Amino acid sequence: MEYKLTSKYQHAKRLPNGKRRSVRLYFLNDVVIFEQKVPFDETSEYGVSKWHFKNEFLLNGRLHQTRWDKHWIVELDNYELTTRDVTYPISKKILEQFNIPEDLKIDLVEKR
Repeated sequence: MEYKLTSKYQHAKRLPNGKRRSVRLYFLNDVVIFEQKVPFDETSEYGVSKWHFKNEFLLNGRLHQTRWDKHWIVELDNYELTTRDVTYPISKKILEQFNIPEDLKIDLVEKR
């Protein structure tokens, strides 16, 4: 079976508690498998998050991401790049319906 991992970004989604958050939704074969809250600045026009994402994939029931950000360092008079590798567990109940083989790496192919 072929697997397709995609994502969608929703800006300023209103949550049940009344706050607004940006949310990243991850889909495996068009089924939502993970919802990630992204920091949202309500005072900003676009609610900009400071993190950018790359190298996203699903492996052994976990979603892997590399986050990066560049910020200005006054002493160096230049930008510095910060990266973080993070993983999130995906519900076994959701993944059971796909019968994914062990050690199969599924890369993020596109954004919706």
